Amino acid sequence: MSVVISGFATASALGLPLGTLLGRWVGWRGSFVAVVLIGLLVLVAAAVLLPRVPAAAPAAADHRPATVRSAFAPRVLAVLAVGAVMFAGIQSALTYLVPFLEGTSGVTGPAVGLFLLGYGVATTAGSAVGGRFADADASRAIVVGTAGVTLSLLLLSLGGTSPVVAGLAVVGIGLSGMGIAPSIQHRVASLAGPAAAVAASLPASAVNLGIALGASAGGVAIGIAGIPAAVGTGVVLAAAAVGIAWLSRTLAPPERVSR
Repeated sequence: MSVVISGFATASALGLPLGTLLGRWVGWRGSFVAVVLIGLLVLVAAAVLLPRVPAAAPAAADHRPATVRSAFAPRVLAVLAVGAVMFAGIQSALTYLVPFLEGTSGVTGPAVGLFLLGYGVATTAGSAVGGRFADADASRAIVVGTAGVTLSLLLLSLGGTSPVVAGLAVVGIGLSGMGIAPSIQHRVASLAGPAAAVAASLPASAVNLGIALGASAGGVAIGIAGIPAAVGTGVVLAAAAVGIAWLSRTLAPPERVSR
C-alpha cells in the first residue's frame, strides 16, 4: 500500500512546483490547459500499455447490511476522523503556503517552487517508508505522525519569518503527514474485519473531506486575521488530530469467528 501511495506523493512532488512555475509563465488558464493535455496523454498511455485484468465478481457479502455496518463501525470512523482532521490541518496551511511564503518568509519568484518541491519530495519519502512503520505498529505510527505534523505547523507559525525555518517546517509536514497514510489504511482495514474490502476506499474519502474542510477553514481564518492565521488554524486542527489518534490507539479489530 505504501508503494501505491508513494505514486501519488511523487506526482505531487513534481506537479506542485512545475504547476506553480507554469502558472507564473502562462497564467492559470494555460496551466489548466497543460493539465488537460497531460491527462489525455496519460489516458492514451494507460489504454495502450496497461494489461487487461478481468475484474473479480463482487462477493455477495459485500452488500449485506452487516458488512456495511462493519465498514462504518465507530472504531473505523475514529481512525478515519484522524485522517480527515489531520489533513484539514495540513491543507489549512498549505492551501495558502505561497502567499504565506511571499508575505511572511520573504520567499518570492522561482524560490517558491523549491519549497513546493521540498514538500513533494518529503511526501514521497514519508509515504515510501511509512509502510514499515505501519507493519511495526500502525497505532503508534499514527500518534507520532500527527504529533510531527502539529509540531511542524507550529514551527511554521512561530518561525515562518525565517526562510530556513519555513523550509524545515514544510519538509516536516510532508514527512509526517504522508508517513502515516499507510498506517491509517492499515488500521482501517484491520478494524473493519470482514468488511476490509469495502472499507479500503474510505481513507481516501476522509482525506479529501479533510482537504476541503481545511482549505475552507484557512480561508475563513484569513478573512478574520490575515494569511498567518491559516497556519495557526492548521496547528489547532492538527493538535485535535493528535488527541483523536491517542484515544483511538487501543481500538481492536472485531473477533474473528470461524464457521
